[in-house]
Amino acid sequence: MYNFKDVLILLNQGYSHRYISSIQHISRDRLRYISSYIEAHKLDYYELVKLSNVELEAILFPKKERESIFEEPNIEELVLELKKKGVTMKLLWEEYKKDCINRDKIYYQYSSFRKKFAEFTRVH
Repeated sequence: MYNFKDVLILLNQGYSHRYISSIQHISRDRLRYISSYIEAHKLDYYELVKLSNVELEAILFPKKERESIFEEPNIEELVLELKKKGVTMKLLWEEYKKDCINRDKIYYQYSSFRKKFAEFTRVH
């Protein structure tokens, strides 16, 4: 794994992408992307070098949030429902599925529904 700071210093000093690629083990395409990104966003090399590798990666390669195509279940409400006598996880999923179908929404399969539920309860 290359060090962003070293790459930025070499780019700022005017070394060729071929040279930087060979000593830092980074692709020339990635170097071109970094150079053009810095140029397009008018970023200052001297300010960038002060940041950590994690911060630099977040700036240069921001994560794109993907919107889920699935209808998210209201887990908080479901936790309360599950506490009621006679209510099972399968029953909650079937109600969620029926509601999604009635509203022309895409629903999670039972296994994914359970994973979402387990993840929520683990965190909370």
